[in-house]
Amino acid sequence: IPNQASAIRLKAPKAMISFEDLWYNYQQANTEVIGDTIIFRRDGFASYHLATVIDDAEQGITHVIRGMDLLQATPTQIMIQRALNYKSPKYGHLPLVLGKDKKKLSKQNQAPSINAADPNLDPMKILNQCSPWLGLKNHKIKRLDNPERWLNIAINSWQRQNIQPNKGFLAN
Repeated sequence: IPNQASAIRLKAPKAMISFEDLWYNYQQANTEVIGDTIIFRRDGFASYHLATVIDDAEQGITHVIRGMDLLQATPTQIMIQRALNYKSPKYGHLPLVLGKDKKKLSKQNQAPSINAADPNLDPMKILNQCSPWLGLKNHKIKRLDNPERWLNIAINSWQRQNIQPNKGFLAN
C-alpha cells in the first residue's frame, strides 16, 4: 500500500486489555486510552506493532522477553493480536541497563559498542559484570576463563525469580 494519503489505523474496541507479566505481574490498560493504532504508515509500510505481532505469530513465538521500556506497548500489540485472532504470547519485561546519565544503553542513545576485535576486551570481565543483571546470583562462574563454559553454567543456574523489577541497572 505505497504512498497513502494518510496512515491506516485499527479502531480501538471498547475493552480492557490485561496480561500477566513475568516480572511486573498483572498489567491492565483501557483500549479507549490506548486509542486507535496505526497499522500501516503513510509510506505504506506496516507499523512496528503490526509487524511485531505478525512476525511473532508466524514464528510461533510463545514468550516475548524484552526491556521494560516496551511494557506500555504490550496492550497495543495484544489489541492487534485479538483483531487478527492470534494467540498472545507470554510477556516478560526486564529492567534496563542504564548509563551514567541514567538513560538506557542502546544504539538509539549512541551507547558505545563492545568491539570483539579490541585486544583490550576481556569477555569474561564483561560477562561477570553482567551476571547480576541477568539474574545470576551466588554462582560459581566468576573464576572461569572460557565464555562457552560460563554460558553453559549460567543457563543451568538461571532462575527467573532472581531478576527483580526496578528502574534499571547502572552500568559502570
